[in-house]
Amino acid sequence: MLLLLIFLCVTIPLTSAAILNGLSMASRAIASTMNTALDVVYADGSVGVASASTTTDRMRFADAQVPPTPTYTPFPTSTPLPTSTPLPTNTPQATATPVIILQPFSDDAAVAFAPAEAAPEEATPEAVVAAAAAPRNLDGRLSQLGIAIEDAQAAPGQQYWRLIEARWEDEGQAGGKHHIYVDVLDENGNRLVGQPVTVFWGDGNYSAALEDKPAPDYGFNYQMYASGYAYNVKVEGLPSDILRGAGMGDLANRFKGIHVAYYLVYQRATK
Repeated sequence: MLLLLIFLCVTIPLTSAAILNGLSMASRAIASTMNTALDVVYADGSVGVASASTTTDRMRFADAQVPPTPTYTPFPTSTPLPTSTPLPTNTPQATATPVIILQPFSDDAAVAFAPAEAAPEEATPEAVVAAAAAPRNLDGRLSQLGIAIEDAQAAPGQQYWRLIEARWEDEGQAGGKHHIYVDVLDENGNRLVGQPVTVFWGDGNYSAALEDKPAPDYGFNYQMYASGYAYNVKVEGLPSDILRGAGMGDLANRFKGIHVAYYLVYQRATK
């Protein structure tokens, strides 16, 4: 048994090695034979393929006859034409005006660089009219008595006599007087002594010059004898406002001979 085991241990490895070496040599021989056959096919061309005896030879030849696959060349991509970009408009920027502050070195320089003062506006005729047309100072009872004021018929820019104040005294205030008192002033408020004033009625009139009487007396007066709306008053020399409807009588008894008084002030003005 011992000898058998020794025999097997030596014989089997040697046999295996011989087998493996034989297979390796056979493979090398086959490969060499196939390469030689393929070389013959390539040398013989299509005539040799027809006489090839093995499948491997036919496959090798057929593969050689297929034309090579062309290399893929991609189509050129279309490049979009560039769009024209509008150039920015050259907009001129506002240039700040430099402010130059001049410091005067003397009084003369200060005068030279001082801004010119605007010339005073001349008074227009409208301004004169507005100043002349200031509200009258009228006794509120005059309208209740039926007294009316007729404006002077003067052209624009023309001087005229304007009634600026009219006051009425009833029986208690008048103290027994039954007169029309009138004063006439210039543009500065000074009494115009000698200026004629007229009281007139239906078919008559009375005129007298303004006297220089001490205040509070008025420069002209006329004593009434008729009641109701008997008398009218104006100033001579220029177009004049006219007070119409003066006369004796009070609010309740307009046509009775009740003693009352009227105080009128005229001033020269420009229409």
